[in-house]
Amino acid sequence: MIWRRRFRVAGALLGGFHTETRPASLTQGTYLPSAKATYHWTDVQSTWLKLDKAWRPGGIGIYQVAPNNYTKESSWNIELGHSMSFWNNKLSITPLLYYSHYENYQAPVFVSPTVAYETNAKYATARGAELSLALSPLPNLKFMSNFGYTDARYDEYSGGPVADGSTIPNIPDYTVDNSVSYVYQLTRSTDLMVRMDYNIVGDLYASSTESSLHYKQGAYGLLSAKVGYEFPYGGVYLFGANLSDSHYEETLYNYPGLGLYGDPGAPATLGIEVAFKF
Repeated sequence: MIWRRRFRVAGALLGGFHTETRPASLTQGTYLPSAKATYHWTDVQSTWLKLDKAWRPGGIGIYQVAPNNYTKESSWNIELGHSMSFWNNKLSITPLLYYSHYENYQAPVFVSPTVAYETNAKYATARGAELSLALSPLPNLKFMSNFGYTDARYDEYSGGPVADGSTIPNIPDYTVDNSVSYVYQLTRSTDLMVRMDYNIVGDLYASSTESSLHYKQGAYGLLSAKVGYEFPYGGVYLFGANLSDSHYEETLYNYPGLGLYGDPGAPATLGIEVAFKF
């Protein structure tokens, strides 16, 4: 009886669109088998193991001089995590490890700013770890931090333009997301909320067809803030994004003979957001 109470196994076939929080793992499929087993050591501590299958359909590249077919990408993903709560659930700690094995990984190859094509790397893997911390020392006050590390590589490109074992470009080595938020109750049904975020994006490599052009962009930080009035069916917010006015490229490409090219990140931005819930 104790074993049944503490140990749970869940399985599912997930239909439609499927996304993950980690970089370069946007996949979709008609049916995605998923299984998760959880063991509860105590009421505030548990361990889980999750396994799922995902895929992304193939097609024909349209942004290239000579369109070429690329095949369906598939992956098996495994996750091992543990969650702990302390101090009457005011502090929670969640470490986890993950591993993904890709077959026919869809990889864009950029020859010039106007010529690109989609191809498949035969095998690729992504492995990493995450650590999440959440602290609520006072009612309605919450500190959150999440550290993630990813090592993503082409295991076998099968004669493609990138050497086997190369780092998959435009995937940060690590990310650190920090936030602090506070909610002040104005009336029984309305609140004033304040939130500040500081996110760090680690080193990433540019996409290139030559190893000599393996350019790396250094880490950068983004500061943002938000204050708003919330009511039962929505809210009105004033927000500021990239308040530190960091200059960075979201994606990078190094073209033979043409040099470095990238997609610039958004500059410092102020705005108003209106949200409704139904």
